[in-house]
Amino acid sequence: MKKIIKNNPEILISIVLNILYIITGSILMTFPALGMVEPIYFISIIFFIFSFLNIAAYFMAKKNIDYELLFMALLNLLIGTFLFIMQYEEESFILGTFVLTYTIGTLLIKGYYTEMLKRKNNNMWKVKFVTLFLLGLIGLLTSINLYNEMSVYTIMFAYYFITFGIINLFEPISKYLTQSGYIKIIKRKN
Repeated sequence: MKKIIKNNPEILISIVLNILYIITGSILMTFPALGMVEPIYFISIIFFIFSFLNIAAYFMAKKNIDYELLFMALLNLLIGTFLFIMQYEEESFILGTFVLTYTIGTLLIKGYYTEMLKRKNNNMWKVKFVTLFLLGLIGLLTSINLYNEMSVYTIMFAYYFITFGIINLFEPISKYLTQSGYIKIIKRKN
């Protein structure tokens, strides 16, 4: 276990980042009044924090060949800035647009890296593709709910962060399990 994590620190870093998403969602779920005062301002601060954490995680990884963490940091920074600037507009429209924009950005970043893995004949592209599909689905469903003002914003973001973190945890855990030999991904012979 230590050897795999020592050779691939991005596995541990990804697990920690995704657990932080789950913790953020759990805090929002436990204390929904946190986001009731100024939900746009509150959510923008959360994304500034995640931007900083992604940048720190990028520099902590030994191999900076993979720019996915850096692009996610940039996306978090752009979304946080967008929300901070637009905080005085209509909340349901801004929050719905934010989730839709964040989902599209996440799909573009993760889709690019899924394609790279497929070109390299790395079977982890299958796991990344499934997470890509599920993230797109929760982003779409959350943005529709926010546009229609069907629920409390804080609870919607709590569910969004929790599911975002859980779905993203599949990738580093499956990468660890395949590298440690617990799971073998079978390659087809053509």
